[in-house]
Amino acid sequence: RQVTAMGSVRVRSMRGGDMSVPFAASSSFGELRALVAQRLGGASTSILVHHGEVVKDQELVSTRMKGEEEVIFFMEIHQPTSEDNSARGTVDLLSSSSLTEFSNNLMQRIQQAQQAQSRASQPLVQPQQQAQAHRTSRQSPQSQDERHNAELITQLVDMGFPRARAEKALRVTGFDLMDAVNWLAEHQEDAAGAAPPAPTTPPVVPPKVKALESVFEPVFQAIALAAHGNDEVRRSLERVRLPAMEDDGWRGFSACVQRIWKGERDAGSLCVSLDPNTAHFVRKVIEFVEMPEKDLLTQIDDDSRHALPRDPQFETILNQLKPNLTRLAVFATKATKVAFGEAEMTDAEEEGQLVTFVENMEKANYQLKTIWDMLCAGVRSSQDLFDCIVPLSNGKPDDRSFRIVRFMLKEISILEK
Repeated sequence: RQVTAMGSVRVRSMRGGDMSVPFAASSSFGELRALVAQRLGGASTSILVHHGEVVKDQELVSTRMKGEEEVIFFMEIHQPTSEDNSARGTVDLLSSSSLTEFSNNLMQRIQQAQQAQSRASQPLVQPQQQAQAHRTSRQSPQSQDERHNAELITQLVDMGFPRARAEKALRVTGFDLMDAVNWLAEHQEDAAGAAPPAPTTPPVVPPKVKALESVFEPVFQAIALAAHGNDEVRRSLERVRLPAMEDDGWRGFSACVQRIWKGERDAGSLCVSLDPNTAHFVRKVIEFVEMPEKDLLTQIDDDSRHALPRDPQFETILNQLKPNLTRLAVFATKATKVAFGEAEMTDAEEEGQLVTFVENMEKANYQLKTIWDMLCAGVRSSQDLFDCIVPLSNGKPDDRSFRIVRFMLKEISILEK
């Protein structure tokens, strides 16, 4: 469609420098963003930033841009390229003496800690994967079949089911582990009728599940915050954390959380179709939800507010990265003043070293480039910045990059007071 040009606006891109882009009275920022992306060769994902705020595509350009003196920043979203979260490997070292802390030993620890976190975030067992592996494996002699069946019984017992019930479920379902779990969930009433009432003692929780309980405690607290009306925490849980836990094997947990948010509190009815480990998590959530809000608020921390599982190894990593992340924060505050015409140009040599550092972190699959560009352009909204951290290629949330951004925001907040 033909439009009458009303004016032009100066768009600054980190890749293409400054450009003058025409706009019409009816032009939206979405159309402007698409035009800039086309000029730059087609950026797959991008945003526009004006005076430190990410503008919405549906806004009209004329509502903000009053002439050529107005500058808008075009930011490309750089997504991780590694095929696996654990592939965060060695960051290339810089020649600058101020960056020598990135030793091979440090990066090995980063990789090891990342792999440990990936393993720790998963439930004790993953029945569907194990059953599939057993179904497709080549069965030979009778002794191997017996060992296979014994392993399945052990896995069900480890999940909290009585041995006799586990053996019966496997026999009924042809020793298919996933089908056996479903059978046990569907025939709980049969078990209740066939046995005397169980003592009123809490179920025994395997040690590994107790350890995971500590890791996920901030997530349980975040769910309780959402139950008390914190909509921002709830959006974060629904968008990232709950789907990730379902993918990790905590089947039915997300649906139970939604029921809790609607007001259900009876653990018995909520947990009726869950495996014992997931049911234990639901009971812990109910404990926090039923806690008075003032008592809950005394226990939460930043991880709880952002629904992040605990990551004990990250503190060691952060201590090593901290000097250079602080340098990035200092430079971002200066660059923001330059962008707003409040200061002279920044140190080119310092900028070159930091650009190289950011590029090396990106190679190690830490999402830092887009975030630093936005910080330099004046963006200070934590939600806008966190929204740019996309899941890793294996579908897992990139919690480490999230924590790095959170640290940089705190540093900038201190510097700009």
